[in-house]
Amino acid sequence: MRIAEMLQSNEALNLKELVTVEETIAHCAVRSSFDLKASLILAFTHSARTAQMLSKHFPRCPVLVVTPNSWVANATLLHRGTFSMIVGSLVSSSTLL
Repeated sequence: MRIAEMLQSNEALNLKELVTVEETIAHCAVRSSFDLKASLILAFTHSARTAQMLSKHFPRCPVLVVTPNSWVANATLLHRGTFSMIVGSLVSSSTLL
């Protein structure tokens, strides 16, 4: 059966129940911050998607988004509890820390 036919049938999948790997990682990161009573969640990203997924789970602590792109830094300001830091490159984590 084709996916389109299955979605149109009465036995259609509930797409809200389908969860991506990225969504699961974001959820676990926020849950871990609750358990550890963390004061900050640090996220390295090239897009604002990471900040969006973390913010969706309402962390108690702020999320610092480290990115080389200024447009991503601006986009993270739209998400609850996120702040951004622009760096030169995300190639090597040893140069960031």
